[in-house]
Amino acid sequence: MQAMRQWHALAAMVWLLAAILPAAAFAATNTVEGVKLTTPDTYGSCSAVSDTLTLENTSPGVRRVVGQVFIQYVTAAGRIDVPGGFYPVDVTLQPGGIHQITVNYPPASQWPVYSSTNPVRELHIDVQLEIVVNGFFVGSLGYGQDWDIFCFGDFPPPPAFQGCTPGYWKNHLAAWGSVSPSVKVNSVFSGAYLDSKLGNASLKDALSFKGGSPLAGAQQILLRAAVAAYLNASSAGVDYPLTTQQVIDQVNAALNTTDRSYVIDTASQLDSFNNLGCPLN
Repeated sequence: MQAMRQWHALAAMVWLLAAILPAAAFAATNTVEGVKLTTPDTYGSCSAVSDTLTLENTSPGVRRVVGQVFIQYVTAAGRIDVPGGFYPVDVTLQPGGIHQITVNYPPASQWPVYSSTNPVRELHIDVQLEIVVNGFFVGSLGYGQDWDIFCFGDFPPPPAFQGCTPGYWKNHLAAWGSVSPSVKVNSVFSGAYLDSKLGNASLKDALSFKGGSPLAGAQQILLRAAVAAYLNASSAGVDYPLTTQQVIDQVNAALNTTDRSYVIDTASQLDSFNNLGCPLN
């Protein structure tokens, strides 16, 4: 009972700070083996959409960072993984190099309350990274830099975001604006495991990819959704939930893994955004 009262007090303090300070006003930094990681601190927000982590190589040598970032709901029964909330990391940083990782949150209306007697809603973001130099593990990064987002009381309705499907973009080339349909896929998206044939296809052709069972088939499904997502994010007439850079980062992360399930999950998330309703003629 005493522990629960203390937890309530902590949640109330976080919420009080959130009422005074802007969301994610603070940042936590830590440097291990020349790699500096900057993450948000715990904050209160019922309208949190995303946060960004930054990796910076401050050393004179090359650093490879591998691991994962994942999001979980916090409940009295334990933590529950957020669907689509897993972000694998495998990036090589040259001296002075910077890499950003954007994690996206579901609307607060989808967060479960902590318990029937505690209405606090909470997300926990965990960062588990390792630093590799010349093929050898040299240090861990991110442990202790996890953060939480609290939502207490009433929460706003989900934003009325919009998104047009791959079929729309395939049949409305005039709506592409400054993006050329003939641009190659690999000029927008990249990844260590991107199938070369798919990478050399045009953005327009990618909208007709059919999919299949092997990894290349999963990448077809991903790229079909990814091109539509990129066009949605690029369009001034579509209020898409992601920026173009966030689309690119998510797709590139999926193309940097051989985990077919992760590729499909990323495609499914983008596909759900692409079906939010198209405002274009």
